Amino acid sequence: MTTENDMHGEKPYIDINELNSFVSRKTGHDADLIQTVIGYSDEYINNKEEDENGEVQIDNDELIVHILKQQDIALTEKEVEEILEAELEFLEIKGIAVPEE
Repeated sequence: MTTENDMHGEKPYIDINELNSFVSRKTGHDADLIQTVIGYSDEYINNKEEDENGEVQIDNDELIVHILKQQDIALTEKEVEEILEAELEFLEIKGIAVPEE
C-alpha cells in the first residue's frame, strides 16, 4: 500500500469520525478500540525506515504482532486484521491509499 499525499507532502485530511464509523460498521468494534489499534499501527509504521524510493515496507504479520503485544489490546489476531483491513478499505475508497499491483 502506498499513500497519496496532497499539497506537496502534507498528510491528507482524514475525518477520524467517518473512519471510525466505517470501521465500526465493518467490524462491530467501538470507536475507542478502533482508534487504539490504528494508533499502534501508525506508531509502528512511523518508526520504520524509508527505502531508497522513499517508501516504507511493512510486514503485516510483524505489524499485527506489534499491536497484539500492547497491554491494552485484548483482541485476537483475526480481529486486529479485520480492523486494519477495514481501515485500508476506507483509505482506498477515499483515494488516500493505493492498493499494491
